[in-house]
Amino acid sequence: MRIGPCRFYFFSHEPNGPPHVHLDRDMATIKVWLDPVETARSRGFRAGDWWHCRDGEGKPGQADGGMA
Repeated sequence: MRIGPCRFYFFSHEPNGPPHVHLDRDMATIKVWLDPVETARSRGFRAGDWWHCRDGEGKPGQADGGMA
């Protein structure tokens, strides 16, 4: 699934670890556990950068438009 410049995906057979999603933007990649939501590992994203992909902008450092 794509939202702006961000690509979200998962693998159907990845048995190790809890449910999670992968996210790529440009050269950055991150793996995020879903419950609770937390970073499993990250390369190229600074703390909180990936969260901006949820609003379709995908640009770190922007205001989030009031979304919580």
